[in-house]
Amino acid sequence: MLGNTPELYHLDTSRPEAPKARRIAEEIARVVRGRLTNPRWLAGMLGHGHRGVAEIAQGVDALYAFAATADAVPGHLFDATHAALIGDEAVLAAMLEKNPAATAAISARLRDALDRGLWVTRSNSIAAELDRVVARASA
Repeated sequence: MLGNTPELYHLDTSRPEAPKARRIAEEIARVVRGRLTNPRWLAGMLGHGHRGVAEIAQGVDALYAFAATADAVPGHLFDATHAALIGDEAVLAAMLEKNPAATAAISARLRDALDRGLWVTRSNSIAAELDRVVARASA
């Protein structure tokens, strides 16, 4: 059936006795809320130093990949991710201290999502803010 967009599903087998099938968009939102925007998870990752920030960057890469390939990431998830990682000055400062390269990669990936139209934000200053973070990380 040409021209149709099939629904994508994710099978969660973390509990083998009770597997759960979820729409991919629901699973992405669940992971973003549980990880990339969860202060406890972020604190735990920051506690792991360099490797923890790299893990956060991998999460942002996965979010971007799903947006680019499956068109399954609504803009509000990018907004929430930006607010938790770049918009929170304490988190941003910790990431810059522990792993500036991964922090620059996070900002560059979010900037690329903006540039490609995968993320449409309501704030006009986000692009310039992301560029400043990349510059700060490279300095």
